[in-house]
Amino acid sequence: APPMYAPLLDDLEARELSAIDLLDAFEETDDLDALFLEHNHYTPHANAVVADAILLGLEGLGLLDGVSAPE
Repeated sequence: APPMYAPLLDDLEARELSAIDLLDAFEETDDLDALFLEHNHYTPHANAVVADAILLGLEGLGLLDGVSAPE
């Protein structure tokens, strides 16, 4: 089933705006406790999952072409 925010993604796409959907990255874990602390704050592991997903999303959108990581 599509996520409840699918209409938002559709609207962004219609406006030719890009979005990086983190749901797929979060669904790859079987242990939600590994992602969230109390009060729904991300764990350090979840922050790494988010960072990786954003990096892959930016690369997929071609927004990092010619950009190198700082040393």
